[in-house]
Amino acid sequence: MATDSKRLAELELLKNRKFTATGAITAGDRVSLLSDGTVSVTSSSNVANYLGIAAENIANGAAGKIKVIADLVDGQSGLTPNKYYYVANDGTLSEFTSSNSLVGRAISATEIFLTNEIHGLPPPAYGASGSEVMSTGGSSNSNQVEKKLFSSTAISTNHGTLATANSIPGVASDGAQVMLMAGYSSNYTANTELKQFASSATGVSNGNMTLARYYTQNSGSSDGTQGMLQGGSIVGTNYNICELKLFATTATATTHGSLGSVRNQQCCASDSIDVIACGGSVAADGNNQAGDLDTSIEKKSWTSSATSTSHGNLQQTRTHVTSDSDGTHAYVIGGIVVSTYRSTVEKIAFASNTTASSHATLTTPSHYVSSGSDGAQSLIYHGYIGQHGPLVNAYETIQFASTANSVDHGDSMYTRYSSTASGN
Repeated sequence: MATDSKRLAELELLKNRKFTATGAITAGDRVSLLSDGTVSVTSSSNVANYLGIAAENIANGAAGKIKVIADLVDGQSGLTPNKYYYVANDGTLSEFTSSNSLVGRAISATEIFLTNEIHGLPPPAYGASGSEVMSTGGSSNSNQVEKKLFSSTAISTNHGTLATANSIPGVASDGAQVMLMAGYSSNYTANTELKQFASSATGVSNGNMTLARYYTQNSGSSDGTQGMLQGGSIVGTNYNICELKLFATTATATTHGSLGSVRNQQCCASDSIDVIACGGSVAADGNNQAGDLDTSIEKKSWTSSATSTSHGNLQQTRTHVTSDSDGTHAYVIGGIVVSTYRSTVEKIAFASNTTASSHATLTTPSHYVSSGSDGAQSLIYHGYIGQHGPLVNAYETIQFASTANSVDHGDSMYTRYSSTASGN
């Protein structure tokens, strides 16, 4: 409590302090703090030191107020309420997640509340604020890659290939690229591979995980700079290992503690502070019998290697399942137990250790599903609608703000299962 009070006092001082400008600043400009203690308009050379938004016009050499945190800034345009915005390299606001600073959360089309996680408004999950989903790999060790727009029901488009065909890998996105982690490619693999959203060029190798394994589909997540992969299996052995793998280097992944239980084929979702893992099978062969499945939910910190903690339970057991996040909740989608296909979408609060609640219903229940999010909805790519077939090449969407049933969103150019998907 004393620490919180101290932070609030410091924030009040920042809100009332005036900063000297280097160069003219216009009210509403994003500004950065320079090494000499002055401020200037944010640009690509100083974006890493972003401070806040100018509250007034400030002449070169004059002092003025900068809105920093816990302030409401108006005069914006084109914002989407309840979405988070970052400062782009050119100083403008961008809803695409990046390694740059979080500015705040839009309250209306013209207002943004300047915030960060210590004020109770966590940043969104990385790979959850973009315009499209990339689907990679899949059954029969596919190397196919496709992209599907959130804004269009048109059929997905080809987006090149992976360097190494892969099925059942974990996947994470940093907004510009996806990283596949482990999986199965003629044998269990520890390989990681990067595939760019902006280019159809073949994916490139990005080093290795510490442990080769598969049944990690939908078990990856991202905080924007690294991917976390949890659990997995090699036939005969399940694992509870957690690993971190950087997007920016080919260095081997590092271990990051463990799950409280061994499991495979679970799903994971992140709010960029913690990762929620749930569902899946405790049988090393990925068996989907009722006795092999677990309803427990676990939460794992990005910053601590401590073992994950219990975080309530799902309403339904399920495996071969996927999940997405809107930054405050995880949504658990699809899956199977024995021959029952789960149609209920469950909602889990990152901040609350309680049983998940029902949120929506899938029109086409299936398993071996994958999905990606733009922060407002989940775009779901179906797998099997029978225990071993048939396969469905359809997409559908659910809205995070609505409990309405999912709706059709066009078709995939490929028919496959065990693929991975992630939004940008």
